Amino acid sequence: MDQGSYYLESRTKFVTSTAACAALYAVTNALTSFIHTPWGVGEFRIVIVPAFFALVSGPLSAAVGGAVGSFLGDLVLQGTGGTNLVLNLTVGVPANFVGPFLIGWIFQKVKNWRGFIAGSVVGLFVGNLIAAAGVVFVLGALGTRLPDLVILGLLLFWFGTMFPVEVIAVPPIIRALRPWASKLSSGDYPVINEPDKRSLWAWTAIVTIIVLAGVPIIFLLSTTSYWQQLTGVFSESPPSWVWAMLFALSALAVVVMAGLVNKLWPQKRTVPQVQK
Repeated sequence: MDQGSYYLESRTKFVTSTAACAALYAVTNALTSFIHTPWGVGEFRIVIVPAFFALVSGPLSAAVGGAVGSFLGDLVLQGTGGTNLVLNLTVGVPANFVGPFLIGWIFQKVKNWRGFIAGSVVGLFVGNLIAAAGVVFVLGALGTRLPDLVILGLLLFWFGTMFPVEVIAVPPIIRALRPWASKLSSGDYPVINEPDKRSLWAWTAIVTIIVLAGVPIIFLLSTTSYWQQLTGVFSESPPSWVWAMLFALSALAVVVMAGLVNKLWPQKRTVPQVQK
């Protein structure tokens, strides 16, 4: 294949993967749009689609697809009451661009289990922080004043619901779609394994501890007057143990998938050749 043909094929795959990411993400947003956050603004999201494309098609494809998919989904479903056009453009689009981009960019640097988990933690944290802060600041500019602590509440809610779903669902989906690798990826199709077992479990332990750090933060907040501010906006928030369970589930998801990830991508055994 000459250079011109390769460039055309790569560009075509980029366009098709970006369009597929946007369309599928808009559909998944529609399926969960009726589930609002405890504060009545913002919606529960499943980020399997942009996370999948971030690993398979690259960071830019997932970022553009995630941003466009978020915009289209919110544009069609504004009647659900969880968002509006202003929040869609100023908050949803940039958050859904940055998050998937970071997931794919970090995975490209470290193409294994560590890259997948690190990318997921960083991408979801930064993307959701942008979304949470944007919601509070934009609504404040529009005249709806929210306590600054709602930023932390939205961040905890979105990260605690998105992270375990992504960690559990994305690796098996990538493994299942491997037969169509040539149509999905313009480069090497991702393999999320970790041959070094010490590195696998050491990294899993580190990430698990980091995620579980959210549990004492939640209980610490629940013993202060700030929690009353957090739960008193728009609607009642779940009790602190529910929030803590979300982060405990996230940590458990990392541990479970660490034990299964190398079974999804078993090492190829090389048979030594016998010299004649």
